[in-house]
Amino acid sequence: MPKISFCFQGHINGVEVTKASDVEGKQVDVSNMDADKLCRKLNDGELFISLGDYLYKNNNEEIELYDFGKTDQL
Repeated sequence: MPKISFCFQGHINGVEVTKASDVEGKQVDVSNMDADKLCRKLNDGELFISLGDYLYKNNNEEIELYDFGKTDQL
């Protein structure tokens, strides 16, 4: 199986976030949290979300994949 490395960048707009993880990896229901508070906790590293959970949940995203190369890393 080929192993590759690549870079990515982009944006996702208007995603409805319902769950996050805390610093211990426990799932947190954030569906009733104010958006400003959620953003503050995400920016401060108190909560985390998975990019994969929200990548294609709406029609307002743009993700660019680039700089492909083979790798021997695990």
